[in-house]
Amino acid sequence: MLGLTAAHRSLPFNTYVQVTSMASGRRLVVRINDRGPFVRGRIIDLSYAAAKILDIPRAGVVPVRIEVLEAARGERLHRRQTELVRSRGVRGWSQRELEQTLGPKGS
Repeated sequence: MLGLTAAHRSLPFNTYVQVTSMASGRRLVVRINDRGPFVRGRIIDLSYAAAKILDIPRAGVVPVRIEVLEAARGERLHRRQTELVRSRGVRGWSQRELEQTLGPKGS
């Protein structure tokens, strides 16, 4: 629940994906650690922490784009973001801090 994780129907466990909320424009790297979602039309189910950071509303459903990352890069980014969550909490993230962990959009 508080990890930067997600469920996906077919991606292998321990795959790192960059998820971009099309509503807020925020991006985050999550690790696939579960199967799902099992609701038609949904492609990924984010943990509570990941959804909060991406500013996904309580309804819990927004359009997202996902990009599978190369394992070493994904693990490195995921580790840095996890450290930020542990030190700042879920609500303490700014857009600037997100960009510092991922780099500028489009990179």
